[in-house]
Amino acid sequence: MKLKFLLTTYLHFGKYCDCFFYRKIGVLSIFFYQWFFKKTLNRQCQFKITCSKFIKEHLTKTKKFEELFNIINIRILDCSKPLNISFSLKSGIIATGGSLKKYREDELSKKTINNFKKKIGTK
Repeated sequence: MKLKFLLTTYLHFGKYCDCFFYRKIGVLSIFFYQWFFKKTLNRQCQFKITCSKFIKEHLTKTKKFEELFNIINIRILDCSKPLNISFSLKSGIIATGGSLKKYREDELSKKTINNFKKKIGTK
């Protein structure tokens, strides 16, 4: 929860003081987190790309900070609780997050998919 608060605070300030160095500070902070704290503080991620990698990638790739703010807030919302997973013959496994964004099978971790398959009794 403290990390979520720090991230949302960083994003709120970024709307007003976005610059090259502000983004670099964010990337360095995520690197520091990955190096020292990730193993002890992290639960098993539901997604193939972990949130820290996702945020670091978007900090360097996304130009407009408003867009970055929305993308990361959607991810924070969907990571905060387990995804609602259902199976569709048309599109494969679909997970819907709290943000109502739908995720494809290739975006989900293997552990999440295996847990779902065990739940419905298939292998």
